Amino acid sequence: MTQALFQRQLNALRPTDAMSQEMLAKIKPGEHVRVEIKRLRNPRQHRLFWALMGMLANYAEHPCTAAEVSDWIKIAVGHTCVAHYPDGTSQVKPASIAFGNMSQDKWETFFNKVVDFACTKILHGTDNEDLKAELNEMIAPRSTT
Repeated sequence: MTQALFQRQLNALRPTDAMSQEMLAKIKPGEHVRVEIKRLRNPRQHRLFWALMGMLANYAEHPCTAAEVSDWIKIAVGHTCVAHYPDGTSQVKPASIAFGNMSQDKWETFFNKVVDFACTKILHGTDNEDLKAELNEMIAPRSTT
């Protein structure tokens, strides 16, 4: 399947690059086409997640990395998969949050669960929106002047 990138403008989708524009030009006026809408993941939100994991690693009672906190949080909020082994045993493991494995809609649901868990179970009394604001500040570009 050939893929093209479009951006919503008012009540229409418009091509965002030359290749997408060429693909659209091949469709005759009035011709019906099937479109699968898939929102692209926002890389900025991925940076927010890792900023939060680093923050939580600093709050941990024992030394740990952001990656270790990420695995623990994923399991805590139910973002898991089950690994089945040849000996018949199985183990719950943290599922991937890679861009190709998770749509933007699923990411938003996951990230909101993570923030809620962090605020209620780790950063007791912290408001979800206050935490998101602090994370946004942490990843904001810094002026060098």
